[in-house]
Amino acid sequence: AILRRHTRDHPDDPRWWYYLGDTLANLKQPEEAVVAFERCVALDGWDEEAGWAAYRMGRLLGDDLERWDAAEAACARG
Repeated sequence: AILRRHTRDHPDDPRWWYYLGDTLANLKQPEEAVVAFERCVALDGWDEEAGWAAYRMGRLLGDDLERWDAAEAACARG
C-alpha cells in the first residue's frame, strides 16, 4: 500500500516503480509487476536500474506468463 501511494504521488520517480515491481513479483502478481517494471524502464532514471527492471520483466513474462516474444523483447531492452 505504501509503494502504491508513493508511486501515485511521485509518478515520475523510476526507483519506486522498480521497488513496486519487485514487491508485486514477490507477492506472485506477475501482471502487475510487469506494469510497474515497464514504468521504471520508460522513465529517465539510472541505466542500470532500467536494465534490471527490463530483465526482471523478461523473466516474469517468460517464466510466469509464457509470453515468450514479449519476454525476449524485454530482455533485449535491458
